[in-house]
Amino acid sequence: MWSDDVTHLPGRDAWDDAHRALSDGPRVRMVSSAARMAGVEPGMTLTAARAAVEDLDLRPWDDRVIARAVTRVTAQLVALSPQVTAATSAPGVWWIGASGFEKLGGERTLLKRLLALAQKYHPSSRVASADTCIAAHVATMLRWPSGRSAHLVPPGGSARLLRRAPLTLIPMDDELRAALSALGITTAGAMAALPAGEVERRWGDEGLRAWRLVQGQDDRRPVLAVISAAAAVTVELPDPVTSLEPVLFLLTPALERLVRDSARKGEAIAAVVLTLMLDRAAPHELLVALARPVARAAPLFDQCRAALEGCTLAAAVRALAITVREAVPLPDEQGDLLRATWRDPAAMEGVFARLRAGLGIDAVVRPLLRDRGHRIEDRAAWADAPADGVATAPPATTASTRLLTPPVPVAVRRRHGRPAAIRWEGRRWVVTHAIGPEHLAGAWWDQAFDREYWHCDTPRGSVLLYHARGTGRWWVEGWND
Repeated sequence: MWSDDVTHLPGRDAWDDAHRALSDGPRVRMVSSAARMAGVEPGMTLTAARAAVEDLDLRPWDDRVIARAVTRVTAQLVALSPQVTAATSAPGVWWIGASGFEKLGGERTLLKRLLALAQKYHPSSRVASADTCIAAHVATMLRWPSGRSAHLVPPGGSARLLRRAPLTLIPMDDELRAALSALGITTAGAMAALPAGEVERRWGDEGLRAWRLVQGQDDRRPVLAVISAAAAVTVELPDPVTSLEPVLFLLTPALERLVRDSARKGEAIAAVVLTLMLDRAAPHELLVALARPVARAAPLFDQCRAALEGCTLAAAVRALAITVREAVPLPDEQGDLLRATWRDPAAMEGVFARLRAGLGIDAVVRPLLRDRGHRIEDRAAWADAPADGVATAPPATTASTRLLTPPVPVAVRRRHGRPAAIRWEGRRWVVTHAIGPEHLAGAWWDQAFDREYWHCDTPRGSVLLYHARGTGRWWVEGWND
């Protein structure tokens, strides 16, 4: 069995040698060894991580990119062993079956081949063979005197190996780990010495599961890998055509068949490749990547049509091939058929695709949360795709503020220190209710600000004002929906 970390792409600098981290929303999810030594830890906010390491290369965690990398490596591992299982909870870890290699050089030869493949992706990759998955994983994490990257645990030696392992290498709940640490139990051997009944009484099934692992009892096993061919449909035209109308006519039944076949396998389509077979010319390929995986043909057709309408044909089309590039398990989101306000989100993505095709990629934007300062205008932005250090804003459940860029100067009359009327664009707005002040100040090292914010209700709506302290000037920052 084999445990390793080989998610880094070949031909690049080693991940651990630079200050790198992956963010999941507003927090850090994974860090390199160099970044960890500099003070960056998983779970940190992005602001704290950047404060710890100024040159931190921070990139968003992308499940699709990780899944594609894992699939690519898994396919190469199948050439070395038919039993390959990627650890779902730890991208970069694989369990490899090592039995049946006696006539091919044995486990040591397999380890050498696995290590050679792994080090093409990451020079610090490690492999190990043991009776159990937990022992193989721990063996790759321990520091061996010889500094070797491959280790063979002898048959029956899993329990002996685990005795010296720190408890941090054993998968368990954080609360259980903290409780054991408070009792002074910091090694797997110390936990293995506890009576099973006492462990179950104190910590229940979770504690008993961890206790079995430190005893070397692990039921996990690699399974036979099954590489299935990508779903594809090819339709030929009776005669080559120079317009897209006949192609679109064939597109609908082809997509319905793909969606139906994918649904039978419990999958939703996340990306397809449209291949136009041209007459006396090289095929023309179009990648249609969906923002949201779909299991219906209608929204998929809308986005494929938008992609086809934006291409220029170099020759007549004689056939159309559609291949599923990426599929994911069917989502568990349920639509409420009795609630008239519920809509299929994938249908809206089709509308967005047509808008982008006709008006440009910047025609559709999404709200993004930022972690870059205390000013209100620094907390969110509009963008066509998430960027480093930002996360898509969650659906609003309360009134949202529409910001003006830049803020508009206005004249404000106060009464008892509170805004009473606003003169804006030649019109007078009476303030019926004012909430404030909210004092925000900072950024003295860059563009210092000192503001006094007020949420003001008027007969024409609710507006957000701020007073630039020390200047006597007032500004409208935005209004509330």
